[in-house]
Amino acid sequence: MFLCLGIFSTCLYSYLDMQNVLTSLRIQIPELAAQVHRIQEENAHLHFEIERRENPARLMEIARQSEFAHLKYPNYDEVVTLHQSEPLPEKKQAKQSDLPLKSKLAFIRK
Repeated sequence: MFLCLGIFSTCLYSYLDMQNVLTSLRIQIPELAAQVHRIQEENAHLHFEIERRENPARLMEIARQSEFAHLKYPNYDEVVTLHQSEPLPEKKQAKQSDLPLKSKLAFIRK
């Protein structure tokens, strides 16, 4: 009889504990939903800000300002491209001339 009462008490306790966990999770749902909504609004605002700053008309307006008058688009002969080779394999030493070259950086010559 005591064994049945003990098993029933354990089952009842585990059921109540599960209900407490579910209730605490249900309490957290509206808080998390509000946080997600705030993040989505901030994300939409930041996307709008990025679009506004990258707008070609705005960029052309900035280019016409006196503080950016010294900037110019480089000519083809003013661009210098540096080539970077692949790192050497550890086991096999290769000659520098055997390695393929990859274009990685471009600089403007003044």
